[in-house]
Amino acid sequence: MLRFEGTSWLRVTDGRTGRTLFEGTVGPGTQQSYPLPVNVRVGNAGAVRAILNGRDLGIMGSPGQVVNRRFE
Repeated sequence: MLRFEGTSWLRVTDGRTGRTLFEGTVGPGTQQSYPLPVNVRVGNAGAVRAILNGRDLGIMGSPGQVVNRRFE
């Protein structure tokens, strides 16, 4: 699950097929979940918290930082 604590651009692709599952801007207070595996690209990593299988992985990076991450 991705939890947005601020506004960020987001692209999520299927980790097997590469098909785009979501692409757009997401606002604070939003949560999004996708079936694994997925590849995630965020445009404001300081605003996005990753939670995998109930475990809080923390903020994905610094404010304004573009980050790519794969979740399996």
